[in-house]
Formats: sequence, structure tokens, C-alpha cells
Amino acid sequence: MAGIREIAREVGVSISTVSYALNGTRPISTVTRERILEAVQRLGYRPDVRGRNLGAMRAQIVGVVIPSLTAYYIAPLLAQIDHALVERGYRLLITHAGHQKDFNHLFEKGQVDGVVVVVSALADGGQELISWVHQLGNHELPCV
Repeated sequence: MAGIREIAREVGVSISTVSYALNGTRPISTVTRERILEAVQRLGYRPDVRGRNLGAMRAQIVGVVIPSLTAYYIAPLLAQIDHALVERGYRLLITHAGHQKDFNHLFEKGQVDGVVVVVSALADGGQELISWVHQLGNHELPCV
């Protein structure tokens, strides 16, 4: 599996030119684009998701706070949330009420793009969880 550097070296162009060809962000010649795309196929290039997310300032991860792992409705609910996120290129990170503060360092470092708090978690988690949800605004983090 080749990276962007190997593609650039193989074709004899800069890494930026390969990036432009793959993302369509700047015009490059048709001949160069075709050479790059041929090398991508031949060498089995796969984009580095970590690098792409860093450039986009996104983690592609959404945290979910649930009331407990044993509630009867949690598995089907998480399956639906996960399905919706995967369709949009995101992944799911789960914690349960009482451990939601473990997410704080992830927010501060930009490693989570948003949070879903299961409504019954508010009732089960009490005032501490409600206060924590209000603090999410300090991180400018989308919360549902």
C-alpha cells in the first residue's frame, strides 16, 4: 500500500501536485493527472485518514453518552446512531453517564467533533450531567 510520497516519487511530481490531482483543489494538466491516477491504481494508494482529518481540523468521531450499558434499548439505539454516523464518514465513541468527563480531554484536543447525549441519561445522571452538557458550549462543540 503506497502513500502520497510514493505516488509523487513514482510519477516525478511534488506531493502537492499529487494532492491537487486527488482532491481537485487546483488545476493540473490532464496528462499529469492521468499519470498520477494510474500510479494510484497500480501502487494501491490509500489516503491517510489521520492526515486528511488533521488538515480539515476534524476527528470524524462523535461521542455518545448513554445512561448505562445494560438498558434494554441501548444496543438498537447505538446500532442506529452508528449506522447514521458511518454513512457520513464518522465513527462512534461511547461512554456512560458518570464517566462523561472522560471526554473532556478529547474535546480540548479536538479529537471529538460532537456529542450525542441520550435523553434518559439526563434523568439518570442528575444535575452533574446536566451541568456537564452546558459546559460543552465552552468547547464550541455540537451537542444533541
